[in-house]
Amino acid sequence: MRLLLGQLYDQRTAAQLESFYVGEVLIPQERLNPLYLREAVCFILHKYPVLRASFTRNEGEWNMHFLAPDQLPGEVAFSVLDEAAGLSIDARLQAGIDALLASPSMTPPLIRYVLLDAEQAERQRLLVIFHHLVCDGISSRILWRDISRAYRAAAQGEPLPTETCDSYPAFAQELAERYRALPAATQPSPEPLAALGTLDRVAHELSGKTLASTQTCHCLHLQAAELQALRACAAAWQLSLSDCLLGCWLHALSSVQAQGSVDLMMWVSPHFIGDWHTPVAELVGSVSFPLPVRVNLQAGEGPREAAHAAVAQVQQAMASAQDFAIRHFSGVPGAPVPPLAAIGFNFISSPRPNANLIGYQLAPEPLRLASAEQQMAHLPLSFEAEIHAHTLRITVLVSPQMTHRLALDAVIDRLFGHVQSMATTCN
Repeated sequence: MRLLLGQLYDQRTAAQLESFYVGEVLIPQERLNPLYLREAVCFILHKYPVLRASFTRNEGEWNMHFLAPDQLPGEVAFSVLDEAAGLSIDARLQAGIDALLASPSMTPPLIRYVLLDAEQAERQRLLVIFHHLVCDGISSRILWRDISRAYRAAAQGEPLPTETCDSYPAFAQELAERYRALPAATQPSPEPLAALGTLDRVAHELSGKTLASTQTCHCLHLQAAELQALRACAAAWQLSLSDCLLGCWLHALSSVQAQGSVDLMMWVSPHFIGDWHTPVAELVGSVSFPLPVRVNLQAGEGPREAAHAAVAQVQQAMASAQDFAIRHFSGVPGAPVPPLAAIGFNFISSPRPNANLIGYQLAPEPLRLASAEQQMAHLPLSFEAEIHAHTLRITVLVSPQMTHRLALDAVIDRLFGHVQSMATTCN
């Protein structure tokens, strides 16, 4: 299968796609038993063929092949590091990362779990590293749901029978069929840079020209009480939390560009758009795709007004998202390359805690994955809000050239200041 699902964007901007690993470090809210967790990881590896994917490059494109379950023992995706006397958690984490990345970069499974075991849950760490070709934000949540389900069954002495899910290849086939049924369409000519607003013009000029290692990462962490207050503020404004944060982002950007429009790249999952023949409730794999959304900026508006003004524009873009996915992410040779924005906005939410899910929180220890020396940044300016359990992490990545040209440090300070203010009081 010719791979274009979702990660076309990454393929175009990654100088060495083989190194595109991401992950997270979790602290379980109950002590995890390594034996039960091993069974749970084996369960998902058997269930989802995309986790057993093998990739080959052919004339600049990646082709995807699925290994049979008996070709890939589940144990290779899970390992345990016992608590070693005298070693800090940071040192044990680095040992786990080094062990995972020592294997060939594209050798399946391209998702690995390492449990740093300890007698107490708060001393345990679960290290998850995956290649972005086989897992995205939505997929990781589905996998955690299944891992929790399989873990609980193993702990009760009733392991789940093996299951199979072929949604990923089925969805790829459906996209291809729908693309072939489309009427011929003429691609609109991209707007000349001179016609774009300041933000878009500078972002497009710098797109694909910034090394990922040189980007500045600005982070804001909100704990449970602050996140609850932020949710209450969004509700009082009659907005979802994601729309509220979008309003804060646009409000901050308006200090650079007082009026006009800006194109934002938003990641969209098939779970949230359209009418698909393929059931998508268990769609695991990198199938989220980037959707350009044009929103207006207006100096003088507060975050609340900016968000309300943007909601209709986002809904309009979402209404056309299914057609956009079919036209640009079918994987059919000759399908057009989509016009993509160079400024990002992304919101990811973890499943709401319940008794069936194993609870966790993000570990304070950072995950340090070395990127390829020539790895290019995906966007020169991006915003990402991610909820884990009861905490919110906002990350803004910005290229140094863009910071220099547009004085973006002050913009980010303004953004974080508004979010923190809302997390304490809703004006």
